[in-house]
Amino acid sequence: MEEVIPDYHWLENSTHVCYEEEMAGSVTSQFCGMRDNCQGMVLPLVLEITWSKHFRAVLYFIGLIYSFFGIGIVSDLFMSAIEKITAKTKEIHLAGSSDDGPEVIEVPVWNGTVANLTLMALGSSAPEILLAIIGIVGNNFEAEALGPSTIVGSASFNLLAISAVCISGIPDGETRKIQQFPVFCITALFSILAYIWLLVVLVFISKDRIEIWEAVITFLFFPVLVVIAYCADKGWLNKLFCHDPDKHANKQQQIELGSCQPGESEGMLGDTEYFKGGRVDRDALVGFIKDIKKNTKLSDEDAAVIAASKVVDSQPKSRIWYRIGATRNMTGGRKIQPSLKMNDKLKEVYDAINDHSELPNIEYPDSDAEKSIIEFHASSAAVMENIGTFKVLVCRHGKLTSTVRVRVETIDGSANEGEDYQAVNEVLTFEPHETEKQIGVTIVDDNQWEPDEEFFLKLSMVSGDDSIEMKLGRTSIMEITILNDDEPGTFQFEKRGHLVKESCGNALLSIIRQNGADGDVTIKYKTIDKTAI
Repeated sequence: MEEVIPDYHWLENSTHVCYEEEMAGSVTSQFCGMRDNCQGMVLPLVLEITWSKHFRAVLYFIGLIYSFFGIGIVSDLFMSAIEKITAKTKEIHLAGSSDDGPEVIEVPVWNGTVANLTLMALGSSAPEILLAIIGIVGNNFEAEALGPSTIVGSASFNLLAISAVCISGIPDGETRKIQQFPVFCITALFSILAYIWLLVVLVFISKDRIEIWEAVITFLFFPVLVVIAYCADKGWLNKLFCHDPDKHANKQQQIELGSCQPGESEGMLGDTEYFKGGRVDRDALVGFIKDIKKNTKLSDEDAAVIAASKVVDSQPKSRIWYRIGATRNMTGGRKIQPSLKMNDKLKEVYDAINDHSELPNIEYPDSDAEKSIIEFHASSAAVMENIGTFKVLVCRHGKLTSTVRVRVETIDGSANEGEDYQAVNEVLTFEPHETEKQIGVTIVDDNQWEPDEEFFLKLSMVSGDDSIEMKLGRTSIMEITILNDDEPGTFQFEKRGHLVKESCGNALLSIIRQNGADGDVTIKYKTIDKTAI
């Protein structure tokens, strides 16, 4: 007698899911259960309950990670686009007595507070906002489980967790001041009121339901917040918050009489403004290049290249530029750079160098996608003397399909090879589609006191067939500063004197620490009467 093999299969309808055993064309047993309410807008595409739990767990995890990557990429592009919008400036022409024509200054188009509350907030919260919109539209305008919870949870995280991280991140013994205290108070107040309003609407006025008028009022709270915060930013509400702007801005009212030791503590760039009136200050640029060449073995061309890169990098960035950089650092993403292409500011600096009779002609960094562009990630870095070996990142962009080589070598500045650092002279090979390389630089640690010193890393092209496939970027020379750690350092006032108005309140005097950074140091100070008592 031939053995009959049973057939097993699943059935489903609007209310039940059933598992049947069929033999010889008739159902021998059936097990049914009620369907749950877990029904997404897209998934499940098939009856996934029939699959193994382990297989489904792996599949869902892969889909979740894929979605996170997609949201991260789109959000990063969205935030970068918003940064470009909020960083836009316009030129203001001021009449003056100068023969060179009217003075030109650049001012931002967007107010910082307004940009932070509107476009920046939209960019950082876009994923949860879109999730809520898609969910409520696809669910017949009834709140689904994920969207509203994501928005409320994200707001709670920003209000509580982010504030806690900012507070706990301050080193022991140090303090930080809130720069725009009235704006902070207003945004904090509206954050608390938002939860109270949400509770009143959903619990007391119309339980578990949002009326049209409630939604309109809730939406109108946003422009009210922006307007009030803008008024606080402009200083129109200072009296309401007992905020004295003169007390916090008195350092700008002081006339500084110069450094105690010019050039020694100001760093490579100092406090010089290289873009006065919206245009590059050629005299200041020439002086900067000459200062770089002092006590170094840099050629004229190398000094001009590093000067151009550092001057452009020193320009102020918008708030969202730093926000994007912080997000990428926390998530391990590609670090943000000011620009990989020849922007207007950089071209202006290069033109100023090439047009000056005392300076060498330098070639514009190429932004052509037909060539591989190789450069350092940053124009400068500072390390402690006891760091040992640290890594320097060399980046490649542009054409990525070819194999190219670049030479990395060290050049003495005030630091000498062998005594202060170990010389580097090697060739890096970038394989096709390889975008980053790291090179180790070793600092020599000793117990002898010496001032902070610097040396340079330089990229140069390697002769060969692959040299026609590549070009050096604008950051082809990098300055490395070695911070001495063998002594506690010396302390002095940043300026030898200040002239202040009698009405300024508190005068702020900066104290600098140089030529050593070993340990925590406490300094006592006192005042001595002269003609003022």
